[in-house]
Amino acid sequence: MRRHSPEYIVEEMKSLVRDYGAKWIFFTDDTFFVDKQHTEALCRLIIDSHLHEKVKWDAQIRSSLIREKDLDLLKLMRKANCRQIDIGFETFNQRMLTYIKGAGIRTEDHHRAIDVINRAGLHVYGTFIFGTPTETQEEMMETVRNIEKYKP
Repeated sequence: MRRHSPEYIVEEMKSLVRDYGAKWIFFTDDTFFVDKQHTEALCRLIIDSHLHEKVKWDAQIRSSLIREKDLDLLKLMRKANCRQIDIGFETFNQRMLTYIKGAGIRTEDHHRAIDVINRAGLHVYGTFIFGTPTETQEEMMETVRNIEKYKP
């Protein structure tokens, strides 16, 4: 995995704001939260450069990467004007989640991630897949019930 330095990313963000009038930037990078030191450095640089006063942003994060100990980092992201975390939950049914994403992720990861993100003051935007081969109506309804549970 290769990534740009926080300094490079902030310069790109400044260019988007200055040259194109960007008001919101979306980091389409599902590895955004893999290197948490990199994420922290980026947030601190966004704040230090006062970019957080000019632009809001959101990022993709996999639910399995978010732990209770990440609450402070998520709060720092909020301070840097991150407003939303996007997660491809796919489903809240464990059988279907394993079918779609493999054995490395659990529905408990989804629940924990939503809780920690919300406590950091960030909005959660989730995407879901319905009608996966062999998925039953009850399995789909399990996902629907959890969406209803968490919607604001």
